Amino acid sequence: TEYDASVLCAHPAIARYFEDAAKLAVERWGESDPKRVGKTLANFVQSEVLRDIQTDGLQASFPVAPAAIVDLLQLVENGTINGKIAKKVFATMAESGRSATAIVEAEGLAQVTDAGAIEQEVRKVLDANPRQVSQYREGKTSLIGYFVGQVMKATQGAANPKVVNETLRKVLGAS
Repeated sequence: TEYDASVLCAHPAIARYFEDAAKLAVERWGESDPKRVGKTLANFVQSEVLRDIQTDGLQASFPVAPAAIVDLLQLVENGTINGKIAKKVFATMAESGRSATAIVEAEGLAQVTDAGAIEQEVRKVLDANPRQVSQYREGKTSLIGYFVGQVMKATQGAANPKVVNETLRKVLGAS
């Protein structure tokens, strides 16, 4: 967007950082939609990276190299982690210098995508909230967000939200 461009071009080192990361992302992700890649990257750089940069005249030091940001966001793109976990991993990367993959593996942060495990958590949440289940079945379908939130809370954010949504709809519709 125009806003993104103004923020990312406000300092020459930030512009170079973003451009280097964008080129790498398009190459590595094999993405056919560079605008989508750019927006994903712009959002993350603005919300996380810019908070931790140090500028000195035309120079700047970044907490994490462009290639490392691309690797981190690749984990989000391929569903290994979600955006919330990516922020946590980024903070650890900036602090420790370790790679995103190493952090995700060492701390067990990969999303749970096992439909069976997610269904088990979904059923626990639904059993614990019979009043909301009844309201949902009576037409208050906006409660799906509440259920998703409860499952995410129960899994400490590790469940894949898309699988949680699909499983909730299946289980709520079946019984």
